[in-house]
Amino acid sequence: MGKKSKSGQSLVEVLIATAMGAVIIGAVVASIILSMRSNAQGRTTSTAASLASGLLDNVQSLSDGDWQAIYGLSVKGATSTYYLVTTGTPPTISVASGTESVVINNVGFTRSFSVQDVYRTSCGTGSITTSSPTNCSGGSGVLEDPSTQLVIATVSWINVGGATSSISVSSYITHSKDRVTQYSNWSGSSGVSGPLTSPSSDYATSSNVMATSGGALQLQSY
Repeated sequence: MGKKSKSGQSLVEVLIATAMGAVIIGAVVASIILSMRSNAQGRTTSTAASLASGLLDNVQSLSDGDWQAIYGLSVKGATSTYYLVTTGTPPTISVASGTESVVINNVGFTRSFSVQDVYRTSCGTGSITTSSPTNCSGGSGVLEDPSTQLVIATVSWINVGGATSSISVSSYITHSKDRVTQYSNWSGSSGVSGPLTSPSSDYATSSNVMATSGGALQLQSY
């Protein structure tokens, strides 16, 4: 009888050890799977961030050569999306409405950017503000700065769990070159206050200057 009891006790111990081993192995496997998913999600997020930053850099480059391509977009705001298109030989870059699809490492990404006007204090020359535009009087007031735009690049994708993830990066781009906007004709109307958003022959005030001839300013005698 003693031998049978010892044998039965050993069988129970084996079953318990087997069950505990299965639990431990299951926990280890689950931890490995979770770690792999986390690493994959991290790589995907890093790729999305690079795609967004790359798009932002390309928009900046385009604006450096053709400010009106960005500033002159007919519809702006966070819900108006655009992407860049490269065509022709030599290649030229233009702006198209909508979004673009990019596949990297078997992950599909959707990429686009939006553009928003920027307003500043001190009649458009001071600090950037989110306040609504106001009348400009005595150097005080909120006006648009036509030399600055807010660009937001967004990349979205379907993550491992099936939900949509996204990442956005933003930057203020400025029009720092004057070769696109050159004024050579002052034969328009006076009394036109700025800032101007495109080349024009109008001006605010003049004194002892005749501006009726296109492309020239003639000084008058005192």
